[in-house]
Amino acid sequence: MERLQDFKNKGKSGSLRTQRRDSAFELRKQKRFEQLQKRRNVGDSEENDENSHVSGNHGNISSGAIIPVANAKPQITMQALKPALEVIKSSNDFEEAFKATKICRQVLSKDKFTKKATHEVIKSGVIPRLVEFLSVPHDELRYEAAWALTNVSSGSSSDTRAVASAGAIPQLVNMLTSEAEHVREQAIWCLGNIAGDGSELRDVVIGSGILQPLASNIINQNTLSMLQTATWVLSNLCRGKNPEPNFDIMRDAIPIFLELTSHEDDSIKSDAMWGLSYLSDGENHKIEAIIAGGCVPTFIQLLEHRSTKILLPAIRCIGNIVTGTNEQTQVAIDAGCLSHFVQLLQHPKENVRKETCWALSNIAAGTISQITALIDANLIPLILHCLGNGEFKTRKEACWAVTNLTNNGTDEQIWYLITQGCIQPLVDLLLVPDITTLENTLTTLGNLLRVSDKNHGTENEVAVWIEEVGGLDNIEMLQHHENEKIYELALNLMDTYFSEEAEDDALVPQQTSGGFMLSASVAGNNFEL
Repeated sequence: MERLQDFKNKGKSGSLRTQRRDSAFELRKQKRFEQLQKRRNVGDSEENDENSHVSGNHGNISSGAIIPVANAKPQITMQALKPALEVIKSSNDFEEAFKATKICRQVLSKDKFTKKATHEVIKSGVIPRLVEFLSVPHDELRYEAAWALTNVSSGSSSDTRAVASAGAIPQLVNMLTSEAEHVREQAIWCLGNIAGDGSELRDVVIGSGILQPLASNIINQNTLSMLQTATWVLSNLCRGKNPEPNFDIMRDAIPIFLELTSHEDDSIKSDAMWGLSYLSDGENHKIEAIIAGGCVPTFIQLLEHRSTKILLPAIRCIGNIVTGTNEQTQVAIDAGCLSHFVQLLQHPKENVRKETCWALSNIAAGTISQITALIDANLIPLILHCLGNGEFKTRKEACWAVTNLTNNGTDEQIWYLITQGCIQPLVDLLLVPDITTLENTLTTLGNLLRVSDKNHGTENEVAVWIEEVGGLDNIEMLQHHENEKIYELALNLMDTYFSEEAEDDALVPQQTSGGFMLSASVAGNNFEL
């Protein structure tokens, strides 16, 4: 049976899988400026222009109005932009155009001017002219034009489209074979911003033939900066949905990313791992390509990484794999992911615990032997700790894990879950407003009550425990819930398991300092816990 039939988002038409994919980039956006969809190159806009790539003395623009006095520290202001734009539009002299374009990009690079300057640059109509400069026989003019376009394309979607619609993409791709490394790197950066705008422009960039020259710049790179930029862009090309990037093309990035995961620079390693997480998120044939590419041992190794920048995408990659078939899930288990998850569920970072619970929830939707592996790894008590503690998002993922276990496990496995103290945290979740969590919690309680009810001749112990910790009141309250599904689940539990009062207090399990004293057998089978 395909695991997607038991996947935690079953019946949701993949909508929650889509949200999961989107959240990967949102996480990066919140935590790391270096890994934004679009990045603005502030570079050495003022202080260090003397160390720029320009060589030789190009002299002043003939007007002399927009170039600082020689040897004086440049003073970049918005007032310098307008005359520079006029020179860009009208001058046929490469040196004049270069100096004017440099001032343009310097203004664009200043945080306090960026938004207004971008508007002025687009409004002035110089974008097509800057695109023309990308193909002139003057490396420094090409470099400054690409830099200016990079910063324009780092803005809103309409800003980015102004650059793309002017024909910049094919010219930028052609620049990837330039002999000048700084020219290649700036072109790569601009293409990354354009691809980061969304699926439509991403596919235009991919269709322009970027992958081969981009890969060459990664393989043959000379500087750390080039490798960081190129890896980030390659990762951007793998991201997105509606539609997803063409996997037949982008699968060629798998061995490149895998090689980059061994780099000592954490930003490169992180971008490479996020790229692999995007490529592994989806249909089973994508997961199979990742497995066949030999990526799983690296994912497992990086589950020990000290930095959450690498740790989080590593968990995501394993989590994607275990959404595949039972056989694909077993690959991750056999590689040793469960022993690492024991430590990750106790990680001080909430996001790490949440992502780990998500991965485990999909393993819990697997086979009986895979659920046994969870139990044998002593993961259930840790999952239940997450269920009852921490932020709601973590508790919600832990609830998925518990629900999947009770939907797919044996009665013995479910009873083991009961003995580990799941009743109280589940009852507490009956008070949350989230509909999906309420549905999962009520379903799980129903599964627990069903197993406990098989102990014929004795009182349903789970029903007693639910009532003792206040769960009966919560379930009764949910009978009046506005959501029909929640109302039906709550009503069914009340009718099936709580319609009569307990008849014999002697049947109530005794509570000790260590918890409830259990003496249960299910369907005539004694449990050895």
